[in-house]
Amino acid sequence: GDATEGFDPQHFLGEWLDNLGHKIVVSSVSERLGRNQRPGRAPPRLAFTANLQKVGVPDKRFRISLDKWQQWRCGNGTLVPEE
Repeated sequence: GDATEGFDPQHFLGEWLDNLGHKIVVSSVSERLGRNQRPGRAPPRLAFTANLQKVGVPDKRFRISLDKWQQWRCGNGTLVPEE
């Protein structure tokens, strides 16, 4: 099945810690498909921004969004649901 089945992407929202010592803050954004779309024509696509913070290291920002295969992606990685 696809990554959207039975998964509420609102679970991405919030503050997290990874195993490399980053604090990760995920917030919601909406993006419109296509640069030349008129407002109101294309529905907003659900997307998120992940901001990775670590003392002494510049912040890193990544987009979390669905790709054309309906898989959630963060940066150049695919988010795989646990079984």
